Amino acid sequence: MAGPKDVFTVTPFQRLPAERVGATASEIRDQLDTIRNRFVPHFSDRDLVAALSTSPTLLELFREMGSDQCIVAYSFNFKTADGLNTSIDLLNEMNEFMFQKMSVQTLDDKLPSVEMIVTASTFDPENYGQAFVDHYAKRCGLVPEPGKGIKFLISTNQNPWITATDDGNFVPRLMTSLAEIARGAADKVISRHGLTAMPTGKP
Repeated sequence: MAGPKDVFTVTPFQRLPAERVGATASEIRDQLDTIRNRFVPHFSDRDLVAALSTSPTLLELFREMGSDQCIVAYSFNFKTADGLNTSIDLLNEMNEFMFQKMSVQTLDDKLPSVEMIVTASTFDPENYGQAFVDHYAKRCGLVPEPGKGIKFLISTNQNPWITATDDGNFVPRLMTSLAEIARGAADKVISRHGLTAMPTGKP
């Protein structure tokens, strides 16, 4: 979802096929670009199937990515003028801001006025093991810290037809909403801690 000029990054719990086999950073970026440019633009299931049927290479990658998941876990991070944030505390703060924006935990008498609702949890070394948490931290661009957990958001999809509604694929609408909230949370953390914002248009 995040492009090179965005102020945020997003790291899903589920790794790319290239990550699972220990590919280089360049190979991982190439695979991500393939997914972004060859899969994502097909906003209907019919178009995606047509694209996959014309390329055995794309079909194999699609299969390697794994089955569609109804529960997706992911963490957001942010960039400043100095580059990608490396602090677990600041990443956790950003994801907490996003959770509060999209959460039903603090309801009064109405739902939040956002496109999607999420839940959240933490990859705690005590429960997940320090090695796993350190690996995930590095994937997020963070410096691992012994004993410190990493907050993540959780999206649960209970509609198998989300890509084939009467109005077409609903996923781009969710992506737009989520990106807007991520930008707001990144700006809030950057401002709160006196950090220098990334110049507009800087990758």
